[in-house]
Amino acid sequence: MAGCIKMPVWEYRSFDTQHDFRGEVGDKNSTRPVRPGAINKAEVMARFGKPDLSRKDGRSLEYFLETNRAVYLWPLCFHTSPAEQRLYTLTLEFDAEDLLTHWNLTHTDRTVNWFMDTQHMLVPRLEAGQTQP
Repeated sequence: MAGCIKMPVWEYRSFDTQHDFRGEVGDKNSTRPVRPGAINKAEVMARFGKPDLSRKDGRSLEYFLETNRAVYLWPLCFHTSPAEQRLYTLTLEFDAEDLLTHWNLTHTDRTVNWFMDTQHMLVPRLEAGQTQP
């Protein structure tokens, strides 16, 4: 990696089109807008948009967020590319009346090889837009 510097950066979204939901979910006693018993599926979709994944019965939605946490910097070429990424998955569960009952936020970290253009690959799951059984 001659001429290349791996540099940590403040975590930022890889795509401006992705909604950053991390600060909007809370437990049922919080004041955050997305919490069990306080929001229904239509309101969630109005807030976050179309889900990346959904179960066929509509009782579960998943949203993804990809962030960059470090970059490779080529100072002589005035170029950067992602080096460290964090992939968040927000899973929302709804009851028969479409009221939110539970949510779960997980993340996966990965290092992007500086010589490969693999930085924007989803976590190995179903492709975006497909439904789970």
